[in-house]
Amino acid sequence: MRKGISTIIATIMLVVITIGLISTAYIYFSTIVTVGPVVSSMTVPRCKFDATSKTWNITIYLKNEGIDAWNSINWLYDGDTLPNVCIVKSGCMSVSAGLQDSCMFVNGTTCTILSNPSGTHTITAIGPKNQVVIPVTC
Repeated sequence: MRKGISTIIATIMLVVITIGLISTAYIYFSTIVTVGPVVSSMTVPRCKFDATSKTWNITIYLKNEGIDAWNSINWLYDGDTLPNVCIVKSGCMSVSAGLQDSCMFVNGTTCTILSNPSGTHTITAIGPKNQVVIPVTC
């Protein structure tokens, strides 16, 4: 009788240990492997004044570290929605998988985000999997 119970307990313990090892391996590998679009900032951007057009601009370099394209980037400037009239390059709206692209925001007659650029500002890129907060010094 004792021999039968010991076998059942040993089997249950082996199953619990196996489930624990599989769970640990899953958690470990899921943090290493990046799936979906995950975008990060490549450099610290700065505001630059264009003397010809007399406007301020910000160039940001983004890299998609995921395996899918990031096709819908929403932008915030100091917490407020950044209007599309401020965006002058197609790289601001999508970044292909595994690639990097640049994005430029320009202050002009229709976009007044940089009318008073002095100080530190934040630009946030929001996508389906993550968001990137990018500090900008002017």
